[in-house]
Amino acid sequence: MGVAAHYLEIEWDSPGFARRIEVSTYPIQIVTARDGTMHAEVSIFRNFAPWVGLRLSGQLASVEPATVDAEGKRHPWLPVHDEHGDIWWIPATGWSKPSSRHLSEMHRSFGTFSVELGPSRNLVIDAVANELDRAHAQEYLDDFRDELVWLAIGKPTGALGEVGSDYS
Repeated sequence: MGVAAHYLEIEWDSPGFARRIEVSTYPIQIVTARDGTMHAEVSIFRNFAPWVGLRLSGQLASVEPATVDAEGKRHPWLPVHDEHGDIWWIPATGWSKPSSRHLSEMHRSFGTFSVELGPSRNLVIDAVANELDRAHAQEYLDDFRDELVWLAIGKPTGALGEVGSDYS
């Protein structure tokens, strides 16, 4: 198949460079459908080893994975080398200077992610919350609190809203 998926714990040195990578003992199961599309299910809100990492081999060894968004735009994954010289590809969406780490939208987002593995292979990743407790649910909602307030008071965004009353 040429694809191995694992959860990774990454200690960052600088943007794009890991100081240490710890690979989960058990791989993330990948199933191939009849049409050749690969499917995997990952758990979000993992406290330990939150990163989903892909290690490519064989015919896919030279491929740069990319998440394809709803508009068809490609978002290349970041290659990170471990201490054994293996390359792990991760879906990094930015660098946080205050916390000195890469950010991962997939770590905290429900839904389906389409990952292009070259011109003819795709991996569909379903991000689910298997163990979402109240604290994690609150943490998830807190991420959107300011955005909802700005939407309500009219900050220019992709959506428009109006607040009013029939009695005013």
